[in-house]
Amino acid sequence: MKVLEYSQSIEVHAGYDECTTATNAAIGAVATAAVGCAAAPSTALGVAACAVATANAVAAVDNAQSVCPAAPPTASVCSQQEDGVIGFSSQDVGSCDGGGGGGKVICTELCRNGIIEHDVWMADLRYSRQNFSAQTMRGYHLWGIPYVKLMRKYPSFGKVAAYPTRWFAADIAYRMGVRSKPNYAGWALRELAFRPICWTIGIVAKARNWQGLWAAPNAGLPSA
Repeated sequence: MKVLEYSQSIEVHAGYDECTTATNAAIGAVATAAVGCAAAPSTALGVAACAVATANAVAAVDNAQSVCPAAPPTASVCSQQEDGVIGFSSQDVGSCDGGGGGGKVICTELCRNGIIEHDVWMADLRYSRQNFSAQTMRGYHLWGIPYVKLMRKYPSFGKVAAYPTRWFAADIAYRMGVRSKPNYAGWALRELAFRPICWTIGIVAKARNWQGLWAAPNAGLPSA
């Protein structure tokens, strides 16, 4: 069953099916490249395999960018700390300038760039702290940290990530009571892909310094 058939909370637009197919292919190619490059040995063969996987990922992202419309901008400001929003405090989450990201590196980067609303980002962070194990987060960081670096180097990676990440975060925001409708595509992405895949990867993955993504001044995507 296509995502569109069971997700009434996603806005229907021309070319949706083509965009979904291309986005899924790009996500798979990027995940393969990120994991493969992280695990590749420091040999000529390993470097070559990483280069091929990266080239495939870039081609898949370029294809998705060509068939997907631009992600809609938001008016949210994610660089401010907000106390008292849906029960959060600045001590819980800080701002999505990175320091308060809580390890959700892709969501945080997209929030910084205005793709994900600040209250949705905070809901995603609180939910993740309550429901994703340390093992799941280790598996996520294995590919998520390299993906953020690719987003900064190639803006098209951020555009591709915007669609599934917004679905993912929107459904979590519903579960946390800050949105009125569920996003069934986001639910499927979280429960059928993200959680089991990252948990499995986390069995062998080591903890990584995700805070280092925001250690440099002005780190992150350019303004939208």
